[in-house]
Amino acid sequence: MISTATHHVTPAGAHVEVGAVTFQGRDFSALGSVIDHTRGAVMGYPSQDEKTLRTWDGVTLGRLRITGHARAVIDGFTYHGRGSGAGMLLRLRKGTS
Repeated sequence: MISTATHHVTPAGAHVEVGAVTFQGRDFSALGSVIDHTRGAVMGYPSQDEKTLRTWDGVTLGRLRITGHARAVIDGFTYHGRGSGAGMLLRLRKGTS
């Protein structure tokens, strides 16, 4: 299995990652991490210890705190949400404090 990730910036300034996997000779791709401060949305993957939020290819986006709800600070903005644990896509919305 071969995997790669490409990173793009939209005209509105959102950072979008696309993950691609080649499995048994077939190519598959899907949306990876997203940072969109304008729309107040972040998506990423909690690390194994659930202390950082990462891109699909493992780059740290920010610190993560999980206590029933997830809280992350990305580029100075606080985001909140709920997830399913380490390695699973976590969707966060911009919040306060």
